[in-house]
Amino acid sequence: MHKRIVAVILLVCMFMSFHTAALADSRCPDCGEILPSTFAQRAHKLSCTGSSLKITSCTTNYDGSVTVKWSGGTAPYSVHYAFAEGDPGFWWTDEDGLRGNSFTFEWLAPGVEYVLTVKDSNDKRATRNHEVSSYVYNEIGCNFSLQPRTRINGEVSNVKNFSSYRITTDLPFTEYGMHIKLTNAQLARARSYHFKYVVYAPNGWAEVVWAGELDLPKGRNGGTVWKFIPVTGFFETLDTWYGDIPRGNYEVALYLDDARVVTKTFYVGS
Repeated sequence: MHKRIVAVILLVCMFMSFHTAALADSRCPDCGEILPSTFAQRAHKLSCTGSSLKITSCTTNYDGSVTVKWSGGTAPYSVHYAFAEGDPGFWWTDEDGLRGNSFTFEWLAPGVEYVLTVKDSNDKRATRNHEVSSYVYNEIGCNFSLQPRTRINGEVSNVKNFSSYRITTDLPFTEYGMHIKLTNAQLARARSYHFKYVVYAPNGWAEVVWAGELDLPKGRNGGTVWKFIPVTGFFETLDTWYGDIPRGNYEVALYLDDARVVTKTFYVGS
């Protein structure tokens, strides 16, 4: 009788120990998912697809580009940026997918916060908001003037302002842009800059419309640069995503190595 009682107690203790273990929460060491029971843990072990995907850093580089780094997940990857939650944005990847753990976005506008997303082959996603940093500094005393222009069938016309109505009705047939004259003051030494022109709409949308490398010589005059900068694609994006061309003042900002050196405006009326 005594032996039977001891055996029953041992069985009860074993059952309670197993039951407690079954109810105890546990975190998967590979992907970090919280599993409520040993039964779930065993089932999850058969289907687990790898470690959790995390964005580890987002950095604005000297030239205004943004490098995003991540860890975990399963290659190949793809990356995405959007102007704000709800915007379609753009996906980027290689032909066979991204195999590394970092990617650099080249065409993001300074001073704007973007939603950056990394997705792995199992559709796991990691997201982070990042504002492209910028500062104001004009060490070369450069300046530029701009002249709004339209181009229809090769014929160029200077205009005082753009018309929102004309833009939406003439987009397939008319090219819109800015004729820019960039002048540079004295330089203590020759230098190469990474430059970009960014257009900011009244509703906050921003887009890099022209970028490249600018070599300026040493001397009293760093030279004069003439350039026609098209903004047709910028207007097309506004019309497609927002269904309208906002009226008001638009800013055109020149950045050299991530520094905003000068800003001009143009107007879009009704």
